[in-house]
Amino acid sequence: MSTTAPPVLLEYSLRGNVPNAARYYWQGNQTSGDATETFTRAEERIIVYGLFVSLRQAPGVGQSVTITVRKSTTGVPGSGVATTMTLTISGTNNTGEYYGSSVEFEKGQYLSVESTATGGVPSDLVVQVNIF
Repeated sequence: MSTTAPPVLLEYSLRGNVPNAARYYWQGNQTSGDATETFTRAEERIIVYGLFVSLRQAPGVGQSVTITVRKSTTGVPGSGVATTMTLTISGTNNTGEYYGSSVEFEKGQYLSVESTATGGVPSDLVVQVNIF
């Protein structure tokens, strides 16, 4: 006997400009990123297998936005470690996706989403994290 769980989509969004500093996001929609790392706890073993990012306003020539999924065993702000799930959108591009690797989270580990921008005025960010 086996069971199959459908993929799950965690969605984080920011309505407004993406700051030129590290910011963290809660699931859902917000009007500013949090300067303190925020986490979602894995209630069972999960695998993050994909990342899709969309911006309404692209970063601009010579500018970029990087989104990173981070992992923590404690959930203490600042304890997240960058995973291989990282995506950079630059120039006039306003979407990007990453499906080049996967990251396992054991039950009780914590996931956070971080953005960093370099200049420009990228805005209206949507981050979709695909998990099994």
